[in-house]
Amino acid sequence: MGSGVGVRELLVVAGLATAGLILAAVAALSPWYSAPPATRTPIVTVIDPGGVADGR
Repeated sequence: MGSGVGVRELLVVAGLATAGLILAAVAALSPWYSAPPATRTPIVTVIDPGGVADGR
């Protein structure tokens, strides 16, 4: 019986650790994911005038 409780505790700790890693990944990616669209939008605008090179 004692070993069963130990296994159960390990499963709980492993589950909490996994949930913590997922939350940490989401928290780390969220600010990074918000910034690139704002940065990419002007880049797309700059690339569009470059299309004049196709008209040569």
